[in-house]
Amino acid sequence: MKVISSEPYNYRLVYEQDSYFLFVVCGASAAIYEKKIELSEDEVNKIKDDHEYLKNLLQKIRLE
Repeated sequence: MKVISSEPYNYRLVYEQDSYFLFVVCGASAAIYEKKIELSEDEVNKIKDDHEYLKNLLQKIRLE
C-alpha cells in the first residue's frame, strides 16, 4: 500500500493492488469509522489537481 495523500483524522488516498482507494473518516466522537471508496484514475487526477474537488467529495461521502 502506498499513501498518495493524507490528512490525519480526515482522509487517506492510497494505491494498492493496482487500484486507488479513498479512506474517509466519518462519524462523531462516540462512533468514528472509515469508509473505503474505490476511485477511478480520473477521480484521482481531479483530487491531485483541485483541492476543492477533494473537499466536496469528502463531504458527499460523509453524508451518504
